[in-house]
Amino acid sequence: MTILFEEEVTTDDQERMLFQIRTRDTSNMRGEQDKFSMFLVFRRENETDACYTLGSHPSFEGAKKFGRNKLYLEPNQRS
Repeated sequence: MTILFEEEVTTDDQERMLFQIRTRDTSNMRGEQDKFSMFLVFRRENETDACYTLGSHPSFEGAKKFGRNKLYLEPNQRS
């Protein structure tokens, strides 16, 4: 799984929340599968990262649009 995109969502002294888009290994799956997975990663000081799966999407741009619609990314962010 390779991280293709990572953007910080919120910041405070104890925790950072990141929205990530990663590639998805579909080599051993049957049928047509989504190529990208979306995650929220919580990075806390002196603790293990917590990672939550938000789902998958067939296109990279669609995954970014999902992030904008759910307000994980700035609405006008296009890169």
